[in-house]
Amino acid sequence: TDVVKDIADPEVYQAVKALKDSGVAKGNPDGSFGVDKPINRAATATILIRAFYSDVNLDTLKASSIAFKDVAKTAWYASAIWFASQSEFEGDEKPVIIKGYQGKANPDGNVKLEEFLTMVLRILQVETAVTEPWYEGAVAKSIELGLITEAERTWIDTPLERGLVARILVKALKLIQDGVVGGEGTERTGGVGGDEDDATGGPVEEVPV
Repeated sequence: TDVVKDIADPEVYQAVKALKDSGVAKGNPDGSFGVDKPINRAATATILIRAFYSDVNLDTLKASSIAFKDVAKTAWYASAIWFASQSEFEGDEKPVIIKGYQGKANPDGNVKLEEFLTMVLRILQVETAVTEPWYEGAVAKSIELGLITEAERTWIDTPLERGLVARILVKALKLIQDGVVGGEGTERTGGVGGDEDDATGGPVEEVPV
């Protein structure tokens, strides 16, 4: 039987198939993946952890104190948001994937391209330039690494579709496999720019991720 029922683009189909075969993406009960549907932050945290932290079982992981005031400990995504916000896990240092914005994680909010790329680059532990606007360094680095194309800049500041999420994830996982970048278990090389002081010592725009 076909892996999913709603995918016409061959590259997206192969990306979704790879993610489903590895257990990263589960799709919908009717066999569809919703490639043209937006993805919210709760689902984003979940799929990122499944993709890059395969040894973490979100179904059994118990979240301790959650810093975000809009995330209830009983929410289905609480463990994913909690893990994504931690700087260490079981004694090992890890990248902070989600830092939140003004004390909130906004789990129901749709993720934009620049926000998703920022999270992925944090996991890959790729350092980017501090820029104005805040996301330009992450977008430029993602184009350089081949995570997206120059033409896909059109997704900036719009809800990101699940099909493009799948393609970016597969490309990011291959960068780790090929040794191009680090990833889980490697020493951090720095954060994704935008939430620290710039070279002149002045504050820069806060990253809303």
